[in-house]
Amino acid sequence: MREVLSEPSLLLFLLLLAGLGGQNGTIAAAALSLLVFRLLDLEEAISFLGRYAMGMGFYLIILALLTPLATGEVTLGRLLPALARPEGVAAGLFMALSTVLARQGIEILTLRPEMIFALAAGAVLGTTILGGIPTGPLIAAGLAGLLLARR
Repeated sequence: MREVLSEPSLLLFLLLLAGLGGQNGTIAAAALSLLVFRLLDLEEAISFLGRYAMGMGFYLIILALLTPLATGEVTLGRLLPALARPEGVAAGLFMALSTVLARQGIEILTLRPEMIFALAAGAVLGTTILGGIPTGPLIAAGLAGLLLARR
């Protein structure tokens, strides 16, 4: 069993408190999971998550987005006209932009992993004060990277 008062454990505990205080269950659950893994000295699990969790998360998001196709809720008859409407074109363009920002977000987080705490704090503030949902950490990191690149 690891030392409870180590710096990584304390940072995870702060994120857990921030998630709970900000009513952000996703951040709270992730921080708690990693804190438990850390306290139980499950380094292999932490390493596995570090390598594969983001890819698994992308997979789950795409899976959720494609579910209406599998259920028949979205049909070809509804899909093609939606793509031609202004909001469909705008959605496609914004998605293309967000993929670029997400790539830059991954790059900046690889170079500056300490930014994750600021992203988590921003997610908590955004959910508690602005009533948002925490879905854009890679895009937020990409925007931060764009700002940092101009310096």
